[in-house]
Amino acid sequence: MRVRSWGGAPPAPAPRTPPPPHPGGGGKTDPRPRRWGLGGGGVQPAPERRGEALPALEQHIAVGGRVGVDLDPIDALDPEALLWLRALIWPEHVERHQRLMDAAEELRAHPVRLIAGDAVETLAHLLAAAPEDEALTVYTTVALYQFPRAARARMEAILIDASRSRPVWRVALEGAETTKLTLTRYREGSAAATELLATASPHGWWLEWVGS
Repeated sequence: MRVRSWGGAPPAPAPRTPPPPHPGGGGKTDPRPRRWGLGGGGVQPAPERRGEALPALEQHIAVGGRVGVDLDPIDALDPEALLWLRALIWPEHVERHQRLMDAAEELRAHPVRLIAGDAVETLAHLLAAAPEDEALTVYTTVALYQFPRAARARMEAILIDASRSRPVWRVALEGAETTKLTLTRYREGSAAATELLATASPHGWWLEWVGS
């Protein structure tokens, strides 16, 4: 996998008061800290970890490149646009407001390529254009409920077709009543059974990994 350097990250922000408990999720709370990644970014989510399970991950996974697709991408570096985004957050969720502003600063230091367009219509082209020595991973978060059923089926077909020439991984944080983090592997024109990795708060307040 090709490694692209994203050096020069700003120092981590000072600790803030944690958000209030979020209903749902259940499970036993583990107060012991767990940190993953290099720890130098300006945005470091710290969800409450529930349950006993922990994933077997390397301390750092190199990211070769990132591309985002949206029908109407919002420029978070535009002060007016940032205010509009903040207006979508419940006013009492102070932590989420601060995280959004921190994310805007992180974006200023490390820009991400954003494409205006239909995610399903552009997906095949983006997969084909990705360097061959990088792992193809498609990620969605609390978005697919807005896709028509036909669009979701088309997306699945595109991923299956792309896997005929190289493996594809799909990571999704989706769900109506319960938000679930799942992984689906596509290889040689077929999809393996979707694996449940964790349940989580849609706002990132807590995460409960599922034991393997």
